[in-house]
Amino acid sequence: ILKHSLGEHPAPVAADSPFFRQWCERALGEGGDVTSKLFAIRAAGLLQDLQSADAAACLSGLLIGGEIASAKRRYGASEAPVVLVASGALATLYGAALGLAGLAFRTVDADEAVRAGLAEAARENGMIGGAS
Repeated sequence: ILKHSLGEHPAPVAADSPFFRQWCERALGEGGDVTSKLFAIRAAGLLQDLQSADAAACLSGLLIGGEIASAKRRYGASEAPVVLVASGALATLYGAALGLAGLAFRTVDADEAVRAGLAEAARENGMIGGAS
């Protein structure tokens, strides 16, 4: 289904895509129920000539919005900002979606966090100098 809806190599999704925003808001508003919406994207490609890049934006918005809506439902509201551990385009997309959900967040670069964690593990195991 994905291959026929998005093509072999869909274009990267931009956070300011109206398709991303629309489908993200849809998922957020409907509490994260995304499975019933998946075929709507496929149908739009067949019946409304939705281009593969736009279908990719729809799918990204739907899945990311659904994930955030499900997390809000599961964990409830919090005054503390969400800590978004992500890098690159995903950080941008998740940041946009968190903003649409009305959630405060701060971003921790995932690549930097992994490097710092590996370095700390190496220090703790005596593999490099400076063990605590």
